[in-house]
Amino acid sequence: MPGNKLVSFENLKKILLDQDIDASEDFIYIPNFRIDDALTEPYRSEYYCVGLIKEGELALHVNLVRQNIKAPAIILIDTNTIKNWEKQIIYIVLKVFC
Repeated sequence: MPGNKLVSFENLKKILLDQDIDASEDFIYIPNFRIDDALTEPYRSEYYCVGLIKEGELALHVNLVRQNIKAPAIILIDTNTIKNWEKQIIYIVLKVFC
């Protein structure tokens, strides 16, 4: 069943290890979020996220419904939402705080 995969806060830190992040025990700040392959499959999370799209556009599936999001935009994602990101060729500037 889609969305049964659960990404913990610690797993997210490992997934984003190659990105320029500021991480502590309580939060992760990703100044230039790149969509990792691990986040393209539907999943739930144990953390909340706030995303700010400053430039470009992206596609995010929320509860298995595709949402096209164009800058400027703010994304708020809770723990119960089934989500997955589409890899895009379009250049985006997305800052995420989890």
